[in-house]
Amino acid sequence: MTLDIARVLLSSAERGRLVAGGREVGGLLATQPPPVVAALRREVDHAHRNAPDEFVRGFTEALEMVLAGFTRERDRTEQVAADVDLIRSRRHWREVLGALSREVVRPRAIAEQVGAPESSISKVLDGLELAGFIERADSDADRRARPRRLTLRARVALAHAQPEATAPVRTVVAGVVDCIASLADNHRESRHQLEARLARALGPTLAPVALDALVAALSDCALGELEPDDAVVVSGLEQQQLLDRCLRAALADDRELPRLTALAEVHPLVVRANDLRWDVLVARRNWPRIQVVRNDDLLQSSRALPAAFHVLYESPLLAVDDLRHGGRVLEQADRRLVLTPGVDRTPPPGFEPLDTLAVFEAAA
Repeated sequence: MTLDIARVLLSSAERGRLVAGGREVGGLLATQPPPVVAALRREVDHAHRNAPDEFVRGFTEALEMVLAGFTRERDRTEQVAADVDLIRSRRHWREVLGALSREVVRPRAIAEQVGAPESSISKVLDGLELAGFIERADSDADRRARPRRLTLRARVALAHAQPEATAPVRTVVAGVVDCIASLADNHRESRHQLEARLARALGPTLAPVALDALVAALSDCALGELEPDDAVVVSGLEQQQLLDRCLRAALADDRELPRLTALAEVHPLVVRANDLRWDVLVARRNWPRIQVVRNDDLLQSSRALPAAFHVLYESPLLAVDDLRHGGRVLEQADRRLVLTPGVDRTPPPGFEPLDTLAVFEAAA
């Protein structure tokens, strides 16, 4: 994994190689020093400025955001490390900050807790204020008696100064990259299994932090929740790219799709999809027994479901989302299917896998 490989892949006009270049960037972030990261940002910027289409433009914009965020986080981490070293190197600084964090604010009370002369504590407080670790809580109080409070910078540094402090950001990124790569080979994991993998890669202290961050990110991005026994379905880039190519090929050729027609012969087929090309595909072929729905559709009485129907999910993630939230489209279906990159991929519980290529009959 080198900068040269990433440069070659990012300069490719082929989407598959470009995406592989994105993965190289992720791996390099986890292992390389700042000069290489700076060089990566230049390569991504060059690829963005020479983007031949919207896909490449959007993909390189996303990479630029990742690189900018990583650089910002690395710089922040280095600043925190410097602050921690400074606090540990100065006599009584850590003890005084600890007392202030417990809302012991008067110099005399701090001196009693620390076991040092009040005059020494006053000098420590002045030094901490000058360094930006504390600030005045009452500007009208007497200089010797005025209470201070911790700044955000001090609270962050104190948290990282504890013995159970988390690993450096590069270790975190390397561990998460390793976990995601190993998950992609197994298709499905429970949260318990994911946590075990994180523990092996990141250690027992950092693993829960990383898992909590993942759970929070899922919620923030409106992708749902992750309970202990939920499945983590890794449909992955392979699934997205394959479905994208198949949909484009079907629309370009404007041809019949016998597998979809056959699925709708016994009962109507409801396609639970996010991609708008499903709507175009169904409308163009004028399939009366096939309809495309989304969550918003299911909330409207005008889009009533048939009395009996099969349901086809374009993505395992949609299926897992409905499994968790008990969507009406799932509860009422007499047969549940989900598109996968191949029939050997295990679907979520209660679903039958359908090979994407077999449904579209296209070697896209």
